[in-house]
Amino acid sequence: MRASFARRDVRLPIVVAASILLLAHGGPRSVDAQTMGKRLPPRSAVASIAVGDGWLDVRFPPLALSELGCRGSSPGDTIQFTWGMFQNFADAQPPHGHNMTLIAWFRLPSAPPLTEAHLDSALALAKFELFEHPRAFAPDERELKMRNAWVRREGDRIHLRVENDSVVAAFMRPRADRGILQWCQRDDAEHAIVAVPIDRH
Repeated sequence: MRASFARRDVRLPIVVAASILLLAHGGPRSVDAQTMGKRLPPRSAVASIAVGDGWLDVRFPPLALSELGCRGSSPGDTIQFTWGMFQNFADAQPPHGHNMTLIAWFRLPSAPPLTEAHLDSALALAKFELFEHPRAFAPDERELKMRNAWVRREGDRIHLRVENDSVVAAFMRPRADRGILQWCQRDDAEHAIVAVPIDRH
């Protein structure tokens, strides 16, 4: 099942205070591991999800600055930037699935062109959200305050880390063997996606 990030209304409250990823109106859609492997075969080798006692560490595949941003997702003169991951529950079924999703996002003006300095500054202020999808599974879900979480650029890769017992425990509820990484990419019709084994420590 696949979470869609583009074209989402950001008026929703911050679910993990200091939020970083953004969910799209469309919600997760069905995509199998074989399809994901065909789309991005090299990227799973350079992406990683590691989890330990109270911490979660995620590294996304390399991307050039010119490739970043959600194509056609933001209103007016801004561009949305999004990175995220989700884990499917055992009962997940298409088309909308059932998963725990952690996202990080921000918006920047579409002009001037993105620079490393602009990206670094925006990442430092990015917003995080953690939620169960579809939300009907958790209608009384409370907002969580995310502490000790950050996302930053390391060369041509994005590194996201959370050190928060309650957030990590909530995200790991599905107990899946793999997580699905997603990010907005301008040359992709929607957004890029890759399945990555979860390395438990």
